[in-house]
Amino acid sequence: MNTPENLSALISGAVSPIFTGPVFASLWETIEGLLIRLQYFLSVIDGSALREISRMIDEALRHPGTRLLNDHLVWFFVGGSLFVGTLAFAALWRVLLTGIRFDKVSFRKRKRSTPGFAVSIWGAVSEYLRSVVKTILEGVILMCVTAVLTMVGHLLCKIGWYSYQASPVGQAYAAYFPHRAQLINMVLCRDLFLFPVMLTGISFGVGMAFFACCRLFHITRYVYLPRGPLGKIVLFALPLNVGAAASVRTLFPIPHWGAAYAAALIPTLLVFAYCSRFTNRLLPELGMFFSVWKRKKDTPQHVVFLQDLNTGKKILEYDPLAEALTGKRFPVDDGIETQGLFLTRSGREFILYRYGHDLFFQVDDRELLLRTDMSVQWRKKGRFGRCFQLNREGTRLFRLAWSSLPLFGPQAPAAAFFDAFEGILKNRTAYENAFTVDLGEDQAIG
Repeated sequence: MNTPENLSALISGAVSPIFTGPVFASLWETIEGLLIRLQYFLSVIDGSALREISRMIDEALRHPGTRLLNDHLVWFFVGGSLFVGTLAFAALWRVLLTGIRFDKVSFRKRKRSTPGFAVSIWGAVSEYLRSVVKTILEGVILMCVTAVLTMVGHLLCKIGWYSYQASPVGQAYAAYFPHRAQLINMVLCRDLFLFPVMLTGISFGVGMAFFACCRLFHITRYVYLPRGPLGKIVLFALPLNVGAAASVRTLFPIPHWGAAYAAALIPTLLVFAYCSRFTNRLLPELGMFFSVWKRKKDTPQHVVFLQDLNTGKKILEYDPLAEALTGKRFPVDDGIETQGLFLTRSGREFILYRYGHDLFFQVDDRELLLRTDMSVQWRKKGRFGRCFQLNREGTRLFRLAWSSLPLFGPQAPAAAFFDAFEGILKNRTAYENAFTVDLGEDQAIG
C-alpha cells in the first residue's frame, strides 16, 4: 500500500497543539497508537491479504473439486446471504412503493410564484443557519458512508483483478493487451484509503458547483424536480460524472477517460441527490434577487396563517390569491390564530386550510376543494408502513404511502397532519368548524 508514512505525523502536527496539557497526554498516545495500527492494517489489506485471497480463488478455479470451506460454513453463508438479501429486498420494495398518486381530473393545477422574504431578518438568518448546520451534518454522514462504500468497491475490484491476473487467461490478457492491463493497474494500484476519500471529495465538490448553477438558473425547479429517479440519473448524474472524471484526471495521472469515468461513477451516483437537495434548500434562485426591489406592502386582509408542523414553532403566511407562501414567518408566541396546517415531507409541500367557507387541500401546485361527501382512510401497513387515501363515491382522489422508519425523518409532524385531516372529514361538526377564527360580528373570515 502506498499510504504516506508521515500520515500520523501530519495529523499529530495539526492536532497536538490542542493536547498540550498533562490531562490529554495519555489520550493523545492512544490516538497515535490507533493511527499506527490503522496504517499497518491498511498496508496488510492492500498487499499480502489480497494476494492470498487471489491465490485461493485461482486454486479453486484450477481445481474445481477443491473445497475452500467445509459444508457447515457453506450452508451458514448461504443461509445468511438469503436472510440479508430478503431483508434488503423487502426494504427496497417498500421504498419503491412509497409515493403519491393523484386523480388529476379532480385536482386543479395552480400557478406558483417565488416567495418573498421573512419579516424578521434575525429570524430568517437563524432559521437559515439551523438549516445549514442540519444539512451539513447530513452531508458529513453521507460523505463518510460514501467513502466507505467506495473503499469497499475499490477493494472488490482489486480482489477481482488480482484473481484474474493469477489465472492463465489473465496472464494471457496482460501479454496480448499490455496497455489495457497497465491502465487497469494504474487505477487499482492506488491507495486503498486515500483514493476513495479523494474520489468522494471530488464528487461532492463537482456536484455542489453543478447544482448551484442549476439552482441559480431555475433548472432545478423546472427540469430536475419533475423528473423521476431514472430521469434524474440519466439527465443529471451521468453528465455530472463527466466533470468528476475530468477532475480525477487532473489530480491523478489517469490518461484514459473511460477509466476516470468508471472510477468516479459510484461516489457520483451516491452523492448527486444530496447535492441537489442541499443547493435547493439553502441557495437562492436568480428570480429572488429581483424581488428585493419590489415595494413591500403590509399584510393584506385576505391572507391565511398556517401552522408549520415541521418545527412547531413558526406560523407561515399564505396568500390564496397569489397561490403561494408570502415568505413571512411569525413565532407561535405571537398568538396568531391559524387557518390551516403546513407540512413538508420528502421534498413536497402539503397544505390544509380554510378560505372563506371552504376547505382546501393542496399538494405542491395541485389543489382540491374538500366536500363532506369525501372519505378518508389512514391505516398502518405492517410495522413501519403508512398509507393515507382520500376517496369520493368509490373513486380514489389522492393516495400517499410512506415508510415510518426513523431514517426517513421525524414522523410526528406527518402523523399530526393526517390525523387532523382524518378528524375533519369523518366528523361533520369538525368539518364545519375546522380552522375558523372568531373575528367579531363586523368582520368576515378571509
